[in-house]
Amino acid sequence: MFFYVYIILNSIYKLIYFCRYCLKKNDLSKIRWYDRTLNGMRAVATVIMNRANIPYGEFSRISQGGNVRNILLQEKQFVCMQTTVGGVYNPQNVTNMNPTDEQYSIVDWALGGGRLGAAGQSLFYFNPYSPQCPPYFPTNVGVIHNRIGDHCFYIPTQYYPST
Repeated sequence: MFFYVYIILNSIYKLIYFCRYCLKKNDLSKIRWYDRTLNGMRAVATVIMNRANIPYGEFSRISQGGNVRNILLQEKQFVCMQTTVGGVYNPQNVTNMNPTDEQYSIVDWALGGGRLGAAGQSLFYFNPYSPQCPPYFPTNVGVIHNRIGDHCFYIPTQYYPST
């Protein structure tokens, strides 16, 4: 699963590098990696685009009006975007991977306005390694919206705008 998000992030990074806007996410080290289904990839892409397009809060300031690259490069958000983790070389960083046509198509889908309805307006997701999703994540700024595969998706609460 880690490999899947890694590949998607790599796809996104390379698309950005080659003058295409791109996308994909992961929240801190609490998230392992996403299921390899088409809906799993689309759910993560939806979260990335939600972060890039939200008009208030932390991600609005980071994206500076919708810049997906700023979201992807936000410090400590995507382990796959880091060449070192905890002071140790990360061999699974985006510069070491080759995206597939399917991953490029998901990026194009998201950049073209595609969103997975099941992910809604989620800004956060993670795998709790449990049958139940905690009601809030990462703190009280996200409340459970839905579960897709092994991952819990969280929409912003009334506390998110103050982030």
